[in-house]
Amino acid sequence: MTARAGVVAALLLAGLAWGQGAAAQDTTQDGAAQDGAARGGAAQGDATGHMAVPAAPGGAAPPSTQAYRQAMRSMNTAMMASPATGDADRDFVSGMLAHHEGAIEMARVELRYGRDASMRRLAQEIIVAQTREIARMRDWQARHGVRP
Repeated sequence: MTARAGVVAALLLAGLAWGQGAAAQDTTQDGAAQDGAARGGAAQGDATGHMAVPAAPGGAAPPSTQAYRQAMRSMNTAMMASPATGDADRDFVSGMLAHHEGAIEMARVELRYGRDASMRRLAQEIIVAQTREIARMRDWQARHGVRP
């Protein structure tokens, strides 16, 4: 396994551990897919490994859940899309840039939908810290001739 693949694998495993779940689908008599919560069973997980959330009336997940899922999909896609170079430093920065950008997007979802003041403060702190770290990594890339 290359260093880049190892970094990406560790980041993905960390994200999956956060959700503690695997895909849990079942079908109704008419063939429609349902997750564990919609079946009335214990909430298991969705395809991203995150805990299933009961659907809102009409079958759609709540807007905040949809936004979190989209942020995670975008982050995971970006992390996996960067080519491995075999240079652990370059590969680390590449994966972490996508990870930090995903963290910022998730924090923005919290600011849009969250109600708890302490979590909203944490989201703001994450945006500030991750933005600063992104700038530091982009500066490192520029000094080392790495194109983002």
